[in-house]
Amino acid sequence: MVNTNASSVVVVIVLYNPKDKEVSNVKRLSLLYDGVIVDNSCQRNFPGDYVNKMRYVSMGKNVGIAAAQNVGIKCMMERFGCCRFVFLDQDSACNDSYPSDIAEEYGRLKKDLPNLATLGPMVVDADTSNTYSSSIYADKFILPGVVVRTHIISSGSCVDSETLSAVGLYDERLFIDYVDSEWCWRATSLGLACCITSKLSMSHRIGRKRISVGIFKDIVSSPNRYYFQYRNYIWLAFLRYVPLRWKVNTGIKNIVRLFYFPLFIKDGVESCLYMWRGIFSGMARPKMLCRNKK
Repeated sequence: MVNTNASSVVVVIVLYNPKDKEVSNVKRLSLLYDGVIVDNSCQRNFPGDYVNKMRYVSMGKNVGIAAAQNVGIKCMMERFGCCRFVFLDQDSACNDSYPSDIAEEYGRLKKDLPNLATLGPMVVDADTSNTYSSSIYADKFILPGVVVRTHIISSGSCVDSETLSAVGLYDERLFIDYVDSEWCWRATSLGLACCITSKLSMSHRIGRKRISVGIFKDIVSSPNRYYFQYRNYIWLAFLRYVPLRWKVNTGIKNIVRLFYFPLFIKDGVESCLYMWRGIFSGMARPKMLCRNKK
């Protein structure tokens, strides 16, 4: 049964041009949980300032996932103070009890793992039903059924307000790509652990599709996303707390894409143009080199 009386559990949902089915899913969750819906769409998807139990904030434009999540965090901290946040995207496929379940598991694990920063579910590919796993890191079990990761996706994850106060909010300069990764790396640099639990799973789609070119495996995204991926990679590559293995692996992948995308990928030429724009933007304005403490 969903624990709808647990005011310490709040849900933060970020929208961007949602489909009718996704709007319906948000409405369903808004009946069960306190929280906030932050809408990055140009047009409002709900008429008032509340959708059932959830606050509704229309940004009027796409301010990015990081800024939207930060708006939701600040809004809920002002309302509840100490609480556990559960982050969801509009396409996060979860059952009604999921936010309550992940928050409860987070609290249980925190007793045995005081340095737990954030907890996420096992993420299942919506297309193949395969569990996502890192191609460069082996799973490391820190407790039975609990795997420590260098970074986890924010969709479906849980973190408490005390940890957010210690680590800081999401870096809005990244806009969308690597936002959750950077936060996890920042938390890890402080001695905290980012984990996933095998007790819970969530269906999620990363990118448009997966491809294989020889021994090279990749996830294909929308062309414009490569601007942020390449720009943000350059910014992050200069930060000491970002893992060297990620820098090397992602750097090689970024170089290889420039050669095979125009030949093998639909919209590959357009994607490459965004890649080059991201490279020039990242080199011209290395904002992450002047990172402010949060």
